[in-house]
Amino acid sequence: MRVPPLRLNASFAAPLIALSLASIIAAPAARADSHCWCKIGKSDCGDCNPSCVAQDFGAVADFTTFQLHKDTLCTQACNAKLAGLTQDAACTDLHSNLSVPLPWSGEVEACWHVGTDESRVGNRTRVACAAPPPPPQYPPPGSWWKVTLFDNFKGKPADASPELASCYDRAPSCSAIYVSGPEACPPEVTARLADLNKCTWSVMSKSSFLSKGLASFDPREIEFARGNGEGRLLLTAHAVHPDGTAMGPPEQHLESNGQLEPEHQSAKPSSWEPGYDCVWVDDPWNGHPLRYKCPFQTPGLISNPTPNGPPGFAQQYGRFEIRARLPYGYGSFPSFWMLPASGSWPGAGELDIFEQNQMAAYMFQTLHTGDCSPSLLADFDPDGCHKAGGSRWHLQKNGGHTYAKDLPDQTAFWKGFHVFAVEWDKAALRFSVDGVVQNTIQDLDYIGAENMDVPHHWWNKKKWSTQMPAHIPERPFFLFLELALSGDPNPGDFIPQTMAVDFVRASQRCTTQADFCPTGGDFDAPSGRCIPQGMGRPRTYASPCTKQ
Repeated sequence: MRVPPLRLNASFAAPLIALSLASIIAAPAARADSHCWCKIGKSDCGDCNPSCVAQDFGAVADFTTFQLHKDTLCTQACNAKLAGLTQDAACTDLHSNLSVPLPWSGEVEACWHVGTDESRVGNRTRVACAAPPPPPQYPPPGSWWKVTLFDNFKGKPADASPELASCYDRAPSCSAIYVSGPEACPPEVTARLADLNKCTWSVMSKSSFLSKGLASFDPREIEFARGNGEGRLLLTAHAVHPDGTAMGPPEQHLESNGQLEPEHQSAKPSSWEPGYDCVWVDDPWNGHPLRYKCPFQTPGLISNPTPNGPPGFAQQYGRFEIRARLPYGYGSFPSFWMLPASGSWPGAGELDIFEQNQMAAYMFQTLHTGDCSPSLLADFDPDGCHKAGGSRWHLQKNGGHTYAKDLPDQTAFWKGFHVFAVEWDKAALRFSVDGVVQNTIQDLDYIGAENMDVPHHWWNKKKWSTQMPAHIPERPFFLFLELALSGDPNPGDFIPQTMAVDFVRASQRCTTQADFCPTGGDFDAPSGRCIPQGMGRPRTYASPCTKQ
């Protein structure tokens, strides 16, 4: 049977069409009313003033399209946010987001709206915001320092990070200072240098002008002694035949060489056995060729950062120190000193943290600097000085001779360990031994000077000596640690000499908030910890700065 089509009369169809249109028109409004929004405001700004919002929580509740009692539910959700807001947090919001000066006491209110409706006030609560603690004083009273380099020569730590572990695992780098850049060390020394931090140190190799043509730097003269949880760096000087075999008395390290050495015979190069090509060099800048076969082998480490070498270490200003037991013997000349990573000598400066005379009778600590006269231009470029019509002057001042009797425990340098240090800032240098300052040099102090452009014969050297103002160096310096030789030791009766090094350390003075708390927060001097900012006082952490 055929069913006739459904027909609606006008009285029934009109309301249905109106309902359909109303649904279509109302749909966007219904969707817009599906969220409840909440803000916390400062009530004395006026009811829910949009420019006076301390904290915006955004949407705090969702509704279905036709859900009833949205206003009531929204009020409850927003008031819950207000109830859950601690007073500390409210005060922080007021201070941070509205720049309300603390202390402050007043009301905050929960402001809500549904969808696009205007905001209305829910609950209010009263808060009393205390004044924040005064900002810490930077630096706090006292002397505060952070360690920037520490090497105790114990080898790779068991808990070393991958980055630090790679510094021990990488191949060592050898350097011939003033002659060539870093190069690969001989393969036979790689294993013996396993305990060396090769990100910091390069190994000295080839000739040493510091030994005046007596010796060649040799990586094989570097050893590491470990045991009982201790580490120690041993730097030894040996006499060798021209073919490289050991000469003279059997090898003895300082630990077993505590006796007084016999008188030694001096031996000029002319009396050496044939076969050496190492010659006496009075001036390291005279273009002399490299020499490899010298009667002595000596050790040295350097931290100079170079483009093709290890990262190295250089620092401007701070405290630089070494704890070491120095060698005893004719010809010994151990030293720990610093040169600038850029610039010419002597204008850019040199800091000798210690140098010891042979037979370990005394040690001395020295500033070298320079001037271009008559302009008194510090840190000069030699060519520029000459082109300007000036003369180059070398200035130097040492701290006098420090003997064992001058030390707190009066232990001879070769019998015990001592700490040699320099504290360097833009105003002064303070050289010390075992914590006792031996010499202070202020910027622009008048110190001895000699004209580098005039031959210094015995009959006119005094004539050209004068006093000129010293310039404290103002650029990053790197470290030298070496056992050189001086005088005229005889290879035939030379007793091996060893310098034992316990640690090398560099520090910087803490002066700013970033020094004390590098990841943020305020420094609390009594506890030595950093307290992150915020009223809630979240987790603290140890500052790298310690009071000394």
